[in-house]
Parts: sequence; structure tokens; C-alpha cells
Amino acid sequence: MGLKSRSAYLVVLLALLAAACSSEGGGGGGGSSGEGGKVTARVQLSWIPDCQFAGYLMADKKGYYSEEGLDVKLLPGGPNVNPQQQVATGSADMTIAKVAALYAARAQGLPMKGIAQFDQRSSFPLVAFKESGVRSPTDLKQKRVGIWYDGDEYEVLAMLAKFGLDPKKDVTLFEQGFTMDPFLDHQYPVAMVTTFNELNVLYLSGVTEDQLTVLNPSDYGITIPHGALLASEQWLAGNHKAAVSFVRATLKGWNYAFANVAETAAVCAASSKAAGGEAATGELEKLQEMMVKSIQPLQLPEGFAKEDQGKIDVGLYENVAQIVYRFGLVKEPVDVAASFDATVWQEATT
Repeated sequence: MGLKSRSAYLVVLLALLAAACSSEGGGGGGGSSGEGGKVTARVQLSWIPDCQFAGYLMADKKGYYSEEGLDVKLLPGGPNVNPQQQVATGSADMTIAKVAALYAARAQGLPMKGIAQFDQRSSFPLVAFKESGVRSPTDLKQKRVGIWYDGDEYEVLAMLAKFGLDPKKDVTLFEQGFTMDPFLDHQYPVAMVTTFNELNVLYLSGVTEDQLTVLNPSDYGITIPHGALLASEQWLAGNHKAAVSFVRATLKGWNYAFANVAETAAVCAASSKAAGGEAATGELEKLQEMMVKSIQPLQLPEGFAKEDQGKIDVGLYENVAQIVYRFGLVKEPVDVAASFDATVWQEATT
């Protein structure tokens, strides 16, 4: 679910150069015609197709993409799929990722830009049972903290630094797995979760909200949001109108999903099963309902204007750029302005 390592990006870059020299290669600047003469748009999901991508799945299911003249292919992701590589090599035209992934890719010379930003808050908090004594980030001192690496660690590093904690001396960070069973068995006191998936798995397992402390970096002024829609610069150059149409239809899909949770959960559960996914609790459809409800406050947090849904916040992107440079994900300061195209969302919402 996180970014791939920097060494992996070097492999991606070589693949990109090979693709550029090839006469085949998909996703060209002029776009391709899909069914009925529609513009084809291939979207690489960053994980299996579940309600993390409800807006995309419902826009497809309800025909919103087709109404915009698009033939959209939603490509399943998973632990063995590098979404940025798929875009860089022309196997996909767009993907969904963290903003940090955009900067890491561009730092390696992979030509892609952000065209919309759906999540406005962090969806990767830390959780601890209150009985462990953890109530705030300062209580992480001398604690074992399970996290995901490959890019998901940077919010944690920034949060620790803000509270004067040295991740090498004051906290024991380690790579946790994707199952929450060890945390539930109290094998370690602090774990990383996503607000839409693993946190809900804990609740479905019988954990109550009042038993947990949830440390969301966004509550402390630190946000590296997921939900960034990234497009190949080559594809975008020849398909600007299609990108606008895609964002417009996706916004419609998200709002339909938020207003029709049960229907959306059924669609997502079917998509997840078809891709081989299943809930750890066996309550797949219930989990999907919880996911949709958890994503809405990520996109539309308290005080956030509804008309700005999907908008790229320049200040937020600049803050992410500072974090990834400070903590070494990128080696040079980020050219934030060059990393996104604000006109796509603007045209999609006017």
C-alpha cells in the first residue's frame, strides 16, 4: 500500500527509457479509441478494487465515464504492482497515490503530474490501546511502533520530530505486516492503520473506539494525503479534455457513493472478491460500508468547502514537499508548481 523503494524507481526509469525507444507502448499522447469511438483511459489502482476506490468504481458502474465519452479501464493493483511504474512505462494512463509518491516519481525523472486531489487529510494514523498509556505523540517514547515503510513512514517521522522524539533513539520503529492480528494480540503497543481499512477491521474484531487512541498526523498539522490522481504527462498532453471529463465523472461517482452507501458497498465487495480480496473478519460487505463512510471525512473534512472537493491545495502540496525533502525521500527541493496541472480540476468543476 505504500510507495516502492527508491531502488525500485531506478528500475522503473530504465523501463521507461526502454518503452520510449519502443515502437509499441500504450498510452500515447494522442490517446486511443475505445468502444464506440470513446477515448480510452487506463487507470491503475494502487490496491485491489474495493471501496478505497468507490468513486471510480461507481462512476464506472453508473455509466458516468461512458456519458463523458470515455472508455475507462480500472486495472486492479496489489502488493506486487508498482502503480507509478505502470504509468511510467505506458501500461496505464493514470493512477491514484500519495502526494509523496508523486514527488518520488518525479525525482527519478518519471513524467507524471497530479490532476486532482481527493483526500485532504491523512488516512494513515497510528493506533494504540489506551491501556498502553499512549494518549499523545509524546507517549510514543520508548514504545515499539509498527509501521509500513516504502513511503508511508514520512508522516510518522515528521510527527515524531515535531514532538522532539528521535526515531533512532527514542522510539523503536519496525516493519509490521498487513494483518492486525499481532496488534490485537498485544504483541506490540502501537500500529499503523488506514482509517478506511485496518482501523475498521479492528472495530469489526470487537475493539471499541473508547479502547483506542488514534494519532492522526493531520491533527498535528502534518498531512501527506492519499487520493492524489496522477496522470502520465504524455497522455495528458494529448488528452486534456479527456482528463477533465474523467475528473468530472469521478467527482460524480464519489458523491453517488457517499449518498448510496449500501449499494456502493455491494459493488465494491463484488469487485474485491473478483480480484481475490477478502476481509480479515469475513464481513466483506460490512467492511466496505465502513470504508465509504470513513473516506467521506477524508475528502470533505470539517470546515472544507464542498465546492472544493478534489481540488489540489497548493499549500498542502508545499508542506508535503518540505517533509519529503527534510526526511530524505527526495534529494533535491521539489518544484511544486511543476508537479501538478490545476486546470484539469478547474475545468471539470466550472
